[in-house]
Amino acid sequence: MFGRQLEPYHFIAADDFADMVARSYVEEGADCKRLIVHGPERIIFRDALEKYCAACHPEV
Repeated sequence: MFGRQLEPYHFIAADDFADMVARSYVEEGADCKRLIVHGPERIIFRDALEKYCAACHPEV
């Protein structure tokens, strides 16, 4: 764990991030721009880890 986390983060799936990056290379006008990427919900690391384990490694 990363210690006491006071602010939740907007996690994003790696596949979604990769799609956004790939699209930015082909969309006109996206070059030389800052793209802000964040997930749909705010969540702390512990809850994110518990969701990941439940979905991908339920035996843990």
